[in-house]
Amino acid sequence: MGYQPVIDSYETWTGSDWTSRREVLAWGAGAELVVRIKWMGPDIEKQWQSARLNKDSKDNVKEFDQHHHKFQWWRVTNPSHRDGHDDITAVKLLRNGQRPLDHCEYVVIGRANGELDMVSIDRTIMGTWKMETRFLTDGRNIRSASINSADQPLLAACVDDHTIAVYPISAGHDFVPPLGKIQVTSSEDSCRIWSTVFLRQDRLAIGLGPSVDPIQVYEIKPDAISSQPIRRFAIHENCFKGYPTIGSVYPLVPLPQSSSSSASEGDLFLSGGHDGIISLDHTSTDHECSAITDPNSKELESDRRDPRHWNVFLQDRRLSNWKRSESHPPAASPIYSLSSPSLCSPTIFAGVEGRVIQLDVTSAYDHFPDPVFKFGLKNTGQDYKYAVRKWDPHHNVMSLSTYEQVRGPVTLHRQSNIGEPGSTIPGCDERWRSLSDAESQ
Repeated sequence: MGYQPVIDSYETWTGSDWTSRREVLAWGAGAELVVRIKWMGPDIEKQWQSARLNKDSKDNVKEFDQHHHKFQWWRVTNPSHRDGHDDITAVKLLRNGQRPLDHCEYVVIGRANGELDMVSIDRTIMGTWKMETRFLTDGRNIRSASINSADQPLLAACVDDHTIAVYPISAGHDFVPPLGKIQVTSSEDSCRIWSTVFLRQDRLAIGLGPSVDPIQVYEIKPDAISSQPIRRFAIHENCFKGYPTIGSVYPLVPLPQSSSSSASEGDLFLSGGHDGIISLDHTSTDHECSAITDPNSKELESDRRDPRHWNVFLQDRRLSNWKRSESHPPAASPIYSLSSPSLCSPTIFAGVEGRVIQLDVTSAYDHFPDPVFKFGLKNTGQDYKYAVRKWDPHHNVMSLSTYEQVRGPVTLHRQSNIGEPGSTIPGCDERWRSLSDAESQ
């Protein structure tokens, strides 16, 4: 069995052009931290042109991909760490305004062996990293971690199955003690903490279980954490059936304030239950939650629902529009983590067994793709052979299958390979073909 990646990512604008961005991706690969930085935009295009024309240029063409995006890679390793015993269980990146030095990236790393550290990576010096801060955990394993959005950020970490500790984040300090900690569940109880996430600067949500109230929200003060939750949430069944139900909640994801449904920061968040149902929870109303369920789950019970296959489940909250994308063998694995660099990014990263998958939401045959892909080869519509050079020069693009319901019956689709014509389905990328057409090939 391969490692189970934990991921964090973000991107920031580096110029006035829409495409001028720096994307930072970090993930735990067993006991090793991997960091990838991607640079995009007109200035990077000029670097590519210089590297192509000038062999003496400090820029190497091999550092660029087919879209002329430039990449830098770092690996953070410790010879004393062993895969399986010292695996990374939490990865969090500091954002703009939080980093002490702008030319450095700062990564908080939690491990199964109880280590909780912050390291820095200097973007101007390839291959090097520095230990910045160690946080005191009494050697208890790290289950999850979250950093709030303040300029002077706080770190909340689950330091065993039952305890949450809150730390100040600052570089250059060794063995930082927690500002405060609370025991959320009894050490003799089967209920344990699964996840923790800041909903806003002063509000922390915890997912736990099995419990009647598997979501608890705590107030974070400048020097402490509230001893009791300020809000408790039942799982979705409690909301609609009116009687207590014991369950567990695993991931918690706050919705951005820009969401049309969210009145203020931290009001709305999504939670994933043990039963596979997603709930939309609201912290500022008495209406506890609404369930987001897949109306076709019972109709599609088959080997396509095998948990060894990773699935991405999408819903447009404006419509009754459901879509599930699934892996195609041999990439058989559950999804352990998801991350998207920003609300404007076309990219989603999925952590599956032993690897990280990059999903770019774009069309291989679009005359006008997302501007971040405008450099390099130009799209030529239905020129399929040209599309291979543009989108799949290394022949490693995956083909996905999906089902979708907008109105009426469920429709099943599968992608053709880049460079192979697919059936034209209105409103879809030309790679998509109906399942019956795909099986007849």
